[in-house]
Amino acid sequence: NYKKVCEELEQKRMTGLKNLLENESQNIENIGNIQNKTQINNKNKEVTLSNIFNDSLFRDMLEEKKETEKEEQKENKEETKIQGNDSNQTRIDQLTTKQGKNKNK
Repeated sequence: NYKKVCEELEQKRMTGLKNLLENESQNIENIGNIQNKTQINNKNKEVTLSNIFNDSLFRDMLEEKKETEKEEQKENKEETKIQGNDSNQTRIDQLTTKQGKNKNK
């Protein structure tokens, strides 16, 4: 009877150990899945941050380009204004010279 009880206890112990081993194996698999998901999440975060950085960099570049274009337009307007003033002055000089010649006649 004692032997039978010992065998049953040994069988239960073995079943318990087998269940523990299966659970541990499942835990290890779950940990592996979690690590993979964490790596994927981290990679997605990196990509998102990279996209945000590139978007802001692109916006900054566009903003800088707009400012440069505005400055160039301003410079072009001033240059045109100066050229216009120069040609007006030249015309005034021509007229003044013409009037002076007419007075001398």
